[in-house]
Amino acid sequence: MRCSHFFAIRRSALACIWLLAVGFACTAVCQEEEGDEPVPRTRFEQFLTALRDRGYFDSALQYLADMRASRMITEAQRQVIPYEEAVTLLLMARSEREFVQKTRQLDQAKEKFEQFIASQPDHPLAPGAGTQLGNILVERARMLLDQAARPSQAQQKDELTNQARTLFKQAEEVFNQAETRFDAKLKEFPKVIDRKDPQYAAREQVRQDLIVARLFAAGVLFEASRAYAAGAPEAKQLLQQAADKYEKIYERYRTRLAGLRARVKQGQCYQELGDLKRAVGYFNEVAAQPDESPHVRALKALATRLILECYLSESEKKYEAAVTLGSEWLAAARGDDDRLPDGLGVRYLTARAMKLFADTLEKPADANRKKQLLREARNHAKLVMGYPGQYKDEAKALFRQLAGVSGEEAAEEPKTFAEARDQARDAIEAWQAAEASIKAAPTLGDEANIPQYQEQARQQLERAQRYLALAYQLRDDKTPLEDVNGVRYLTCWLYYQTGRYYDAAVLGEFLARRYPQSAGARHGAKIALAAYQVSYNTAPEGARDFDRRRLRELAELITQRWPGEAEADEAWMVLVQIAVKERQLDQALQYLERIPASSSNRAEAELRTGNAMYEEYLIASRREGDDRPPQAELDALAARARQTLEQGVQRLRANVASSGEVSRVLAAATLSLAQLYVGTGDAAKALEMLQAPTIGPLQLVTSGHPIAKEGNYAVETYKVALRAYVGMQQLTEAEQAMQS
Repeated sequence: MRCSHFFAIRRSALACIWLLAVGFACTAVCQEEEGDEPVPRTRFEQFLTALRDRGYFDSALQYLADMRASRMITEAQRQVIPYEEAVTLLLMARSEREFVQKTRQLDQAKEKFEQFIASQPDHPLAPGAGTQLGNILVERARMLLDQAARPSQAQQKDELTNQARTLFKQAEEVFNQAETRFDAKLKEFPKVIDRKDPQYAAREQVRQDLIVARLFAAGVLFEASRAYAAGAPEAKQLLQQAADKYEKIYERYRTRLAGLRARVKQGQCYQELGDLKRAVGYFNEVAAQPDESPHVRALKALATRLILECYLSESEKKYEAAVTLGSEWLAAARGDDDRLPDGLGVRYLTARAMKLFADTLEKPADANRKKQLLREARNHAKLVMGYPGQYKDEAKALFRQLAGVSGEEAAEEPKTFAEARDQARDAIEAWQAAEASIKAAPTLGDEANIPQYQEQARQQLERAQRYLALAYQLRDDKTPLEDVNGVRYLTCWLYYQTGRYYDAAVLGEFLARRYPQSAGARHGAKIALAAYQVSYNTAPEGARDFDRRRLRELAELITQRWPGEAEADEAWMVLVQIAVKERQLDQALQYLERIPASSSNRAEAELRTGNAMYEEYLIASRREGDDRPPQAELDALAARARQTLEQGVQRLRANVASSGEVSRVLAAATLSLAQLYVGTGDAAKALEMLQAPTIGPLQLVTSGHPIAKEGNYAVETYKVALRAYVGMQQLTEAEQAMQS
């Protein structure tokens, strides 16, 4: 199988687009040696990269257009927008099949790169932009080869092929010149530079550019081999030259991500040369790497797919080994790894291996195993054919063969945007019904059917995911924008429901920013806010900066777009929670004041903030010497805490009176308020709060309320009760509290 080698597009954060976009790409390549995650460095890059990685190229271009006049980015970031537009157009062109549209996108990308170089020749990304012009030549050459392969172009085949060879040669010169230039530039820097020295960043940028240029220089030789017949001397020579270049790259950067990618590409060269044993050896080196990062996992998926190709070849026919390898990879796949292009390739090839291996099982004793293999192969093929991409048609043909039909069942697959969207909605409803059955089973005595419900839920979830993806692919210029945004919202919602919080946040925020009037914008914003909050709460203490910034910026966007609405109140509430968690009490009070008094969130915000202020008061009052704040400052803090808690408790009293439900926040607030009253000498108010009907801490403890049984709530309640009784000279009650 002659596979596309030079440009692999990934549609998720698992993918590394450093072969395509030099700026982010090179960061990924060069940070890997020190074990750093190759992630974008700013929110602007984070959001843009997330859109591009998921294949939302039109959305990425819209985002860049919006950012041109936005105050949300710096002037330095604004300067690279033409470069980022060029990268996005190049990525878009590589995923485009229609010739005219693809040509237009490449022309636009070339123009953008050239404008960027001309307007900012001294920018650190300018040299890399020049290298990207070679990529455009390669892509045009590939287009010519695709044309030459069409029967309708038989008379022009030789001419088109020669034009492609010329373009490949021009691209090779671009990459070789870039490699020479970057290599010489790198040698101008001292070998040892302090990280704080500005020269350090400049040297690393040049090093990154050099690595990428070397990868491109090897890759263009592989691509150029396609301009000759398979097995032709010219093709073999080019493949061997590419393999030798990749060997040198691997030896230089074997501890970096670039080295691993070079190893895979070297294996592909030998795969094309027919030396499958050597190719599989190189692929196995990468497939055996630990799953230390999403980018390594993406390379492992590619290596696994290529091993399966070798195993299924006519010369190998290692069908059972392919079944084992593919099944193990699919079982261990994380997140949506198995739905990315290489993951889908692994699944399809595993299905093929199962079919081919089953065909070799002829003994009666193997009947059950054969049946199971064919059933699993059919399920794998059905899943793959639901996703657009390289393996869709092949999977559909395999499914028809395994299903024993002439195409009727496969023909039920959606052909239009509306059909795919409607089937996705049906699948979501079926998934929700199965999940409801799982939850209700223990109550209904239906535990025996839980495995069946779980399998139904899994299948319907897979259907929903693939039909949403298919709907987005099937949209065209006539598809109403509101309908497209509806699919985006459903995808966002499903991401959140299945724990893909970052994906949900990116898509929800995009809807809120780009299409605030759409039906799903508000809900998308809420989902994004909730997703970032989950990420913030689960992140290590020192790794919350990004999520904190995203939460604040998104909350402010929501409050500006929909002031006075419930979504705005909830956004301010989230900011209150973050400020409280980080002990930024003045900030918490500012956010608190933005929540209207009529909002249902106001009381909880007051209780959380008041509790935090009281805790801060306790900590400060226990300090000694110079560390202890002046008494006037402590008194003011206590007064603010008291006022805020009293307001929150008062607001919730009416709700509790009608519902009878006491929340943890309210229970903690009444206890804090009682402690504060005692601490400031107001024992009578403390007893009043402790004994308050329904909500008082003593009432909760003596009635056996579940909240009172958590942690040391009861102990702290009796402690403050003891102090209050003593303060009121109620010694009998004090003795009872002490015994309790």
